[in-house]
Amino acid sequence: MENYKQFRAGQIWESPRGTYYQVEEIGPYVTHRQALSGKRKQAILRKVAIGKGRRTKRDYDDVFGWVFISPAMTAEIRENIESLKSNLNEEHQNVPS
Repeated sequence: MENYKQFRAGQIWESPRGTYYQVEEIGPYVTHRQALSGKRKQAILRKVAIGKGRRTKRDYDDVFGWVFISPAMTAEIRENIESLKSNLNEEHQNVPS
């Protein structure tokens, strides 16, 4: 069984507000103040949306209130996103000039 007590690259999580984020990478803190906070790693998350979503950073183990999305559900979410993209493209093409 996997450890869901921290973010890992490639995973998709649902935030407490119901927004989906994909973990892009786990990396070191950038600023001196962050490094002095005692934490060694941060997760860089990207909002899962149509196109490129906004990025945010969190402590790599700050998953309280977040829900891990299983790989099976991840595939379903990606299919829904692709479906939304194609629908938007069709609607955009049907708009009169």
